[in-house]
Amino acid sequence: MNCLSEPAAPYVGYTYPQPLGKYIAEFDQSLLQKRMARVQPSRYARALWDFFSRFPQRKDPTRFYVTDVEDYKALKISEGLAANTVRGRLCILRTFFNWMIREAGVDMPNPVIIPPLQRRTT
Repeated sequence: MNCLSEPAAPYVGYTYPQPLGKYIAEFDQSLLQKRMARVQPSRYARALWDFFSRFPQRKDPTRFYVTDVEDYKALKISEGLAANTVRGRLCILRTFFNWMIREAGVDMPNPVIIPPLQRRTT
């Protein structure tokens, strides 16, 4: 199958409700300026879309809570995603919310809490 005939990924051209969409666009620009997403820019877009598209009615980014993230995490694991993949997506979400708090000046707690990895002792 030719790459050009494959359907576009669902996050391509997805329109987020405002003001959430404004923050995501600014975050994308920030990543490009810092060259953080140079290896796989679609990885960030996919992770943000996968989370936020589950809440299409929520427009205000301050209305996401720890319970939303925990439910998302449980859903992804139940869908069979590898724990490392889920952790990677959560790290991207945490980065986005940290950016909103630090760079965009949004007054909110970060709803993404990622426990430290358990180290194996041998």
